[in-house]
Amino acid sequence: MRKVQKEVLTDATDKNFFNLFFKAQSVTLLIGYFGQFVSGITEFHFVFSAAQGIYQPFLVWSNFVPMILGLLAVYIFEFLGVRVYLVRIVRQIANKEFVSRESWILFVFNVLFVLALCGSNLWFSVLGQTASFHSLTNVRVTDKTFGLDSLKNIEIAKVTAKYSQKGSLIRNDHNRQTQEKTLHYDGIVNENRTNRWTVSDDKQKYDAYTVKIDTTLAQKNRVLIALDAKLNKELVTLETNKTTATERIETTYDKRIDDIEGNTTAQADLWAMVQRYTKPILVVFILLSWVSIIYAEVFFKGSGQSVEVKELSFRPILVWVLIVGLYDKFYHWFYNKVVKLIGLDRFRYGQIRTNEIAYKAETAIKPTNEHANKPSIAANVRQIGFNKSDNNEYQNNSISPNIQNLGSNTANYTATVPTEYQLDTEAIQQNNGERNNGERRKLAANERTCKNCSSVFTYKHWNARYCSDTCRIENWENRTGRKLNKGRKK
Repeated sequence: MRKVQKEVLTDATDKNFFNLFFKAQSVTLLIGYFGQFVSGITEFHFVFSAAQGIYQPFLVWSNFVPMILGLLAVYIFEFLGVRVYLVRIVRQIANKEFVSRESWILFVFNVLFVLALCGSNLWFSVLGQTASFHSLTNVRVTDKTFGLDSLKNIEIAKVTAKYSQKGSLIRNDHNRQTQEKTLHYDGIVNENRTNRWTVSDDKQKYDAYTVKIDTTLAQKNRVLIALDAKLNKELVTLETNKTTATERIETTYDKRIDDIEGNTTAQADLWAMVQRYTKPILVVFILLSWVSIIYAEVFFKGSGQSVEVKELSFRPILVWVLIVGLYDKFYHWFYNKVVKLIGLDRFRYGQIRTNEIAYKAETAIKPTNEHANKPSIAANVRQIGFNKSDNNEYQNNSISPNIQNLGSNTANYTATVPTEYQLDTEAIQQNNGERNNGERRKLAANERTCKNCSSVFTYKHWNARYCSDTCRIENWENRTGRKLNKGRKK
């Protein structure tokens, strides 16, 4: 068994001082642990984040090294720095343990360790507190606003495509009408010009065709100008509608983005305020955790308590034994429920399970070598009050059974009642010599004594108790007092 050394606090000699400050010392201890807990969280967060650790998801292989580094930082700063070296220097000062040069040297080194570790503890805690709110105090454009910007651009693109398609249709219609009007008036002009050349000898008719040509060209020009004016008007109206629709979309989405960004800014301002005011609180609780160490050591000194180092046996927790015990407990509980459910009136354990429990019971009642030759409980419980030969032996020779002092023992021994088959077999084997006129015979592995006539027979089934059907029927008739009717069932 491995030996370990442990600090043990002696009883208080000054009871009045102990009773006066005991409650305050307990509260101060809790405050100190709370301060260390808060400081440990901030230190873990800083080291974990600096090592590229992520919280969502947290249980991934990439977080293994950051988690180890974070826990190592908490152990170094909070346990070694505060609960080891700080306790040593405070205890040495409170008890005035400066009797030798070595104590002064160790005191100086402990002070150096305390300054290094506790200073790093405070600095890492402040950095961890700042890093905890860093991602919240610098947020302006969130994923939601980015998504709204994308939706706004998509809507504007749809409106632009819609009005571009309308503009194309209007221009195509204008070109078609212009071409039709041009062809129409050009045909009239060409026809008049042809007719004018046919009457070139008649000046009056020639001049009449010339007037018609000029009138047609003037009418063509007016029609084309009207079509161009109509096109320009439709295009202006279309552009106005497009601008109106685009501005409406931009106004709607910009308002939603402004609302979200306003909420985000307000949230960031709130977290900035939390960060600004929780940092002093964190520092205060860290200092209180240090003060609790000083308070505890002064309390121990005032109440007359001293710390002694004792050597103790290291007894590890036998987890496997605990699991096996729980397994047995639940095994019996579920077995009992099943037995009640199917309607049986007692347990019917299998042969393997019975031997296992019997072995455990035998081991339990043999804590020392003086019980090495005693039989197990499972093999002798049924013999009490039922085996006449054994009872007579106990009465005549004043020999008590092997479980005589189990009631006074502080240990809880579990006695397992054997099956009916085991009891019958044991009784037959015990009385086998008497029934065979004192000639004992060692049975083979596949042999058994008949329950009725006590003759040896070779069994073919594991549960066979009789050498033949005649013995089985005879035993039944002797037990029940009735005659077995061998008639055929109707």
